[in-house]
Amino acid sequence: MTRPSRSRTPAPAEPAADREAGPGKQASGLAVACLAATTMILLQAGLGYVVAEAATVPAGQGDGILDATWRALSHRPVALALHAGLGLILIITGVSVIVRAILARRNAVLATAVVGLAAILAANVTGAKFASTGKDIDSTVMAVASLVALACYLVCLGVLRGRHPAGR
Repeated sequence: MTRPSRSRTPAPAEPAADREAGPGKQASGLAVACLAATTMILLQAGLGYVVAEAATVPAGQGDGILDATWRALSHRPVALALHAGLGLILIITGVSVIVRAILARRNAVLATAVVGLAAILAANVTGAKFASTGKDIDSTVMAVASLVALACYLVCLGVLRGRHPAGR
């Protein structure tokens, strides 16, 4: 009685697509995510201008941030709903940039993206607070936080292009 031989067969070679999914390809996706965040922040600024100049924000009664966000999303003016919706999408984009920076092992981009996400969150919270209370200071803080976020994602793009020594 003979036993079947248990010879080892060589493992199949890695597909080319798997080899390409290294840090270089991750960095490419990271750059796209940073560019998307930058573009959305600029769109937010335009929508914010339209809301401030041409729309009437529904008066809040000092309700909470979630209630104010829901009211902005579900009531007129449409520009306000778009502004609030894009703000929520920006949070998801900011998280995506952080995850991609971790996967690409780009520490300088990661640190800057964390600050960018914090600025996006600050802009969202103060925007909802402004929709709730109508205080001008909340609108100003929202605008400043948006500028900080924009600067962060522009720095990320610069680092990814290799124009900054921390990016290498």
